[in-house]
Amino acid sequence: MDFGAITFRKSHVKEDIQTKIWEERLSFKRDLNAKVRDYCSMRMSNNLTLENLDKYWRKALKP
Repeated sequence: MDFGAITFRKSHVKEDIQTKIWEERLSFKRDLNAKVRDYCSMRMSNNLTLENLDKYWRKALKP
């Protein structure tokens, strides 16, 4: 998941969440030690969920 990227397709974000794409990024694997990587992975998995995607998707754009 690239937090600098913009997408208007919920399906793209859904796929990234399902595959936990952040765990595949080189910076995640290379730049973080195992303890930090485990913590970040746990926090991302707990917060970047399909439930939260449905809850917050485009919420800020609604009148």
